[in-house]
Amino acid sequence: MRRYGKRALPDADRGRSPPLAVDGRRQNEGSSSVRLKCPPASGGEEDHVAVQMRALQKKSLDSPDETRDLSGMGKVEVVKIGDLTASRSTFKPGWRWSEHVKPIVGGDSCQVLHHSFVLSGRLRVKSNDGSEEEYGAGDVWVIQPGHDAWVVGNEAVVALDFSPGAETYGKPR
Repeated sequence: MRRYGKRALPDADRGRSPPLAVDGRRQNEGSSSVRLKCPPASGGEEDHVAVQMRALQKKSLDSPDETRDLSGMGKVEVVKIGDLTASRSTFKPGWRWSEHVKPIVGGDSCQVLHHSFVLSGRLRVKSNDGSEEEYGAGDVWVIQPGHDAWVVGNEAVVALDFSPGAETYGKPR
């Protein structure tokens, strides 16, 4: 390893200048780069291209990029940051997917894959295969497409979702 400024470079990078940002300047401390292989018009493989990315990014679900209403019985607040879409879903007591989301998105059951963390409340989920599970505060769930879900009890369910489905959940098709 050799040092370039405050950054150590692997031996394979010796003799090369550090990657350039998209604007042609050298990378700044606190930023990272992604190296991409770009095929040239002739078909072979060209040198890597560096793309400048911020090392730290932040958005708040308290100021979402988009809020989706779920028939007055819930909402989905969505933020997009980098390649990630995250959402916070709030389901009021009495909410049920088949009654409050199905009319918006269609289909016989929820077709979204969910990777979520429950902040509050209790949610019961029934899969199309007949299996059922109940989730509560502190639980992490992976729910496969093909299910119905409903709030259990008198407390609203609040859950954070970090799955690809967060981008489309509750959106009219």
